[in-house]
Amino acid sequence: NPPATCRNAQIFASFIDAVTADSIAMNRTTINPSTVKLRNVSAGVDVVLPPGSFHFPSPSSFSVSPGLLEPNNQYEVTIVGDENIVGQDPSIPEGVLSTGGVGMNGSRVWSFTTNDSICQLDRVVLVEDRYLFTDFGVSQGVEAFTYDQFGQPIDEAPGVYDWSWQWEPTADPVATVTNSDNTEQLITSVANGTT
Repeated sequence: NPPATCRNAQIFASFIDAVTADSIAMNRTTINPSTVKLRNVSAGVDVVLPPGSFHFPSPSSFSVSPGLLEPNNQYEVTIVGDENIVGQDPSIPEGVLSTGGVGMNGSRVWSFTTNDSICQLDRVVLVEDRYLFTDFGVSQGVEAFTYDQFGQPIDEAPGVYDWSWQWEPTADPVATVTNSDNTEQLITSVANGTT
């Protein structure tokens, strides 16, 4: 069994339907504070989610990197849904929306307690591990996600537990890839084929 939530854990949520990124995040990197909320219950304070902390592992899920959490504290996550879906004015959807523009029925709240440990990196997973290029000069984004040995999404803990990223194509590349120390990169085709 996995231990209590480690201090470098990501917050992850999945939905039945594909969701609209704009209803969860503003400009795809900054969490919409009216839709996703994190509170340190033990300290009685709201946690400000840092810019660049929002990621979409799939069209029906998202993860948030809150930064290094306090040890042995209770946290509460709130994902705001549409409280009017059956109430006063269901024609004005709010909160998390599906790609069809339908609001999530009510808000979802859950809590977790951190332990005092930093989870170690066990594996890296790409959203898609193969890309087909049929024309030259076509670019496509790629994003990697990091997990501990129990399958929990984690982040590095700068100054405490760090890692760096190095990106390169496999043998006989049909594409080039940017190589910055980041989870998101751009692949550009230089030949037809699959990479």
